[in-house]
Amino acid sequence: MSTSIKYGLSKVFVLALSLLILEGTVLSSYAAQINAKYLPAGAITIDGNLNDLAWSAVSFTTFATHPAANDSSIAKVKLLWDENYLYVAFDVFDQKVETADYCWNDDSVTCSLKAGNILSKNRMDIRGTGEGTSFRALRLKSGTSLDNNSDVDIGFTVEMKIPWASIGIVPAEGMSVSVDFLSVDHDNNPGGAYNAANTIFSKISWDGDNNPDTAQYVLYLEKPVFPTPVYKKLPDSNYVCDFYGFDP
Repeated sequence: MSTSIKYGLSKVFVLALSLLILEGTVLSSYAAQINAKYLPAGAITIDGNLNDLAWSAVSFTTFATHPAANDSSIAKVKLLWDENYLYVAFDVFDQKVETADYCWNDDSVTCSLKAGNILSKNRMDIRGTGEGTSFRALRLKSGTSLDNNSDVDIGFTVEMKIPWASIGIVPAEGMSVSVDFLSVDHDNNPGGAYNAANTIFSKISWDGDNNPDTAQYVLYLEKPVFPTPVYKKLPDSNYVCDFYGFDP
């Protein structure tokens, strides 16, 4: 075989491999598994604030980055679990926080869990209606105003508390559950239809199909880790033990 033919075949192979790689990344540019740390009962208050000490035990995973036309809004998530609930924290960075004509097209986040044929879809939209069996709360970040495009917003945070009973399972360490997260970003037309000419609309799911009725990625429940005591110094130089700290 001539050198030129070999070179030509090499280029075809590289092109085919490149296309295969690109095709394989269409679904998502993020990892296909997310872990949840075990949570001591009662350590989270569902109020939309992410200032509970328990949340400091886990890091955020970015599951959606919207197009530049939507100011490259970013949605992040992190998870904790106990015997009764999955706890979900969302942190959304969005320069135009606004509603749409229907609540499901508002700026929103969704967590979908699936076990067998049972789906639990839990949405929290910016107007506070939402969907699903979860306890949930949303809070606008400081400096954010709803449906006001004359300023630059910061975004919003959401907390959810989803019963395991909603998908009919009893959780255990080492268990894997099907999961997906969805972020909706509606810009440039407060209260308008998602498909109106002046609306800039983006919907992105972690698994890439933009459908909250599917859950194609994996949530892994980590084994319980006993908290590391946090010692607080008192005026008389004695120490007290506070068991709300966490092992890293």
